[in-house]
This record gives sequence, C-alpha cells and structure tokens, in this order.
Amino acid sequence: MGSHWGNGDPAYGIDHDRPGTAVLKISGAVARWLFHVRWSPAQHDRWLIDDELLERTVPYTSCREMGRRVLGIIDAVESIEPAELQGEVIAYVRAWTSKQLDERAVSAPAIPALDPVPELPMSFASVPATQQSPSNADDPK
Repeated sequence: MGSHWGNGDPAYGIDHDRPGTAVLKISGAVARWLFHVRWSPAQHDRWLIDDELLERTVPYTSCREMGRRVLGIIDAVESIEPAELQGEVIAYVRAWTSKQLDERAVSAPAIPALDPVPELPMSFASVPATQQSPSNADDPK
C-alpha cells in the first residue's frame, strides 16, 4: 500500500479527472495557516510577500477535486491557475449561487425592493430650508 493518499501518487486527489498543476496565490491569515498544511508531498510553497502572500504550486490528479479544495479557502485566494481549474471553481460558485437563489425564491418570502425616497409635497419643498422645521423655542408650553 502506498504511503500517500491516492495509491502513492504524490499528486493531490483520489480520482482522475483532468490532471494538472495548480498555482494558487493565497493571502492573509489563511496563507499563514495553509503554509503549515500539506496537501501533497509534491507541493511547493513560497512567500511572494513575507507572511502575507503565499504561492502554492501543487500537482493534482483531479481538477474537480482540486476545485472543491480551493473552495474551502476561496475568501483568501487571490489567483488560480491554470484557467481550467479557475473555471471549475467558478462553475462551483455559480452552481451554488443559482441553487441558493432558486431555493430562496421557493421557500422564503420575497424581499421587497427598496422604494426610492418619496418626493416632498410641493408645499413643503417650496419652503426655504430655514423655515422647514418649526422652532418651539419661543413657545412656553
């Protein structure tokens, strides 16, 4: 039995679907955390900006599976290469968004659109600004 997930193949993934090599740029706290996480023994990490922007290069056996992995850190991903992998991630996001919008339309009440600010009546709009709010300072009530 191989010592790595995926029958000893050092590339990330357990199935085979459009294999390739991902080049991800990841920023911030997620980059600092991910630097200590091994996705594959064949990955290569380097800091483009110390402790702020990490470039991870990792071979994968499944574009589909790597796309799902990238979704887990998507809020910190600055770029995804190759274009095929980027397209896979975008397709997942679009499918999820579409599903959420469809479910919301069926199960949730409609969210009313914000009405524009109503126009002021002519009688109020024609009064100079200094006279629009009455002063009660002289009224001893």
